Amino acid sequence: MKQNPQFIKAAVIAVIIAGAIGALLVMGGGSFDIGGAKAFGICLLFIIFGITAAICMVTAEKATHRMLGNAGMITSGAGFLVAAISILGEIRDQSLVQIGGALLIASIALAHICLLYHFTLQNKYAHYARTAAVTAIGLFAFLFIIRIFEPMMDIYSLAGSQSSIRLLIAALMIDLAATLLVPLCNRLEPSAQQPVTIAPAAAPEETEPPPAAGDGQQA
Repeated sequence: MKQNPQFIKAAVIAVIIAGAIGALLVMGGGSFDIGGAKAFGICLLFIIFGITAAICMVTAEKATHRMLGNAGMITSGAGFLVAAISILGEIRDQSLVQIGGALLIASIALAHICLLYHFTLQNKYAHYARTAAVTAIGLFAFLFIIRIFEPMMDIYSLAGSQSSIRLLIAALMIDLAATLLVPLCNRLEPSAQQPVTIAPAAAPEETEPPPAAGDGQQA
């Protein structure tokens, strides 16, 4: 799926403007007022969600992964829209903040998966590493989003949730390790393809012709 060149040019200009505004706000000195804080927050979130959307956009150019890339771009766009509405409208609703956080985690997870599927894998070991990484990413994102929507826990329920926190950290470690293994394993020798041998067709057995009627009689 080829992107519109005009859209790409507009996105490049928007990213440059957002980065310049954010840098100028930081380097300007002094403390942020409300307007400056809103501008900085929107510029920062625009760049973060833009990075995830751009990774998914590149993967969407492959016909085999178009649906995955489009899902990542839609999630990133929705996440930035929710965040911008919350900042500009000064909405402090807990549900909207939770939705924005969940969309951020989902955007990062989808971008991570899209990045892994952008590689052209050369052997089975890289495939195994990518499968492990994608599984760990999905588990980590699922557990993290569940934690976002959970209510604040007291000291007693916090002790019971340590197992889920450990599982969350373990999934993150497996994700990071498997992601690192994908490009490393991909540099190994490609998997050798077994030659296909076709057994020759069996030759028909030669059978002796039946004796003629007069062969066994003596003249």
